[in-house]
Amino acid sequence: MIADKYCEKIIITSEDPKNEPVLQIISDIATGIIHKEYFISLSRKEGIDLMISNLKEDYIGVIIGKGLEDTENINNIYYHYFVQ
Repeated sequence: MIADKYCEKIIITSEDPKNEPVLQIISDIATGIIHKEYFISLSRKEGIDLMISNLKEDYIGVIIGKGLEDTENINNIYYHYFVQ
């Protein structure tokens, strides 16, 4: 996993789980992380907020997955969120 090789901190969160169990998705992702400590957030917005609040001067935060979408599909319910 690229994040395991290059990132100092890793936060795993949901991204459109639809009808899949979020914890199973996160568990599957976590199996690829063997060299770094990682954090889990079941809420994508809270995970992004956690990343932003942990940024230090001259650090770069990377959010991958959703692109420009502003909703997350959980059990076929679309939740809107706004990230600045």
